[in-house]
Amino acid sequence: MSSAPPAADDDDAYVFFDHRALESEIVLQVAERLAPGHQLWAREDGEDVYVTYRGQEHRLPLTISPHDRYVAVSSLAELLKDDYRFFVFLPSHDTDTHGLLVVPRSAADAWTALPEHLAPLRLGWDYLHQLQIPYLNHEGSAPNFASERVAARQTSQAFSNLMVYGALTGKADPDAVAVLAKLAMTNPKIREQPEFPKNLSEAEIAAEIQKAMREALQQPEVKKGRREAEKAMQELWKITGGPPGRPKRPWWKFW
Repeated sequence: MSSAPPAADDDDAYVFFDHRALESEIVLQVAERLAPGHQLWAREDGEDVYVTYRGQEHRLPLTISPHDRYVAVSSLAELLKDDYRFFVFLPSHDTDTHGLLVVPRSAADAWTALPEHLAPLRLGWDYLHQLQIPYLNHEGSAPNFASERVAARQTSQAFSNLMVYGALTGKADPDAVAVLAKLAMTNPKIREQPEFPKNLSEAEIAAEIQKAMREALQQPEVKKGRREAEKAMQELWKITGGPPGRPKRPWWKFW
């Protein structure tokens, strides 16, 4: 292991996983970063995943949700904390594929400083969805997880609907805008953000979202993408005999 942290472009130094990764796969990727004498492996039993390290087996406290990627990561960091340190690769957080650095404690302790592209892993934090999560030996560390999990799912769904509707119609989906505005007003985590507009009503927040969406849809690359999507849809209609009958609700709502 180098006496200095790896560079940002040293892809081989990092473990990468996305929002669809299996927890057992993450365990195996981390295991490949350990010293030969430190064996780590996983086994699956239905929806449960068990990990074994230093001869002891532990069950990961999975929530059977998209948050389990980081439940696994934090649990491994807790399990290996006496021997290894975990760092997050910050440039990857602009995507849905996140990078992780796993190094022996002795190596990390010798570093004089961390570069801007690395930060210590925050245990019990889902960097994909920005909320607290339970993890090994700290199953009660996220008391609001159930409600925050629901809010995160609703936000993700509404945002997805907003993007798809905008890509196809060039407009903001009013239903998705209404959902996002309501969530913004009721979610303390959102309201506490420095950039969150203060003293605005729910209707005013909705208007701000619509404005931002209109501006985004005017970007040249977005307009080009819409034209390509419309062309692809026309080709699909030729194959299928024309557009489908009008459903009870727009088809993108089923995404």
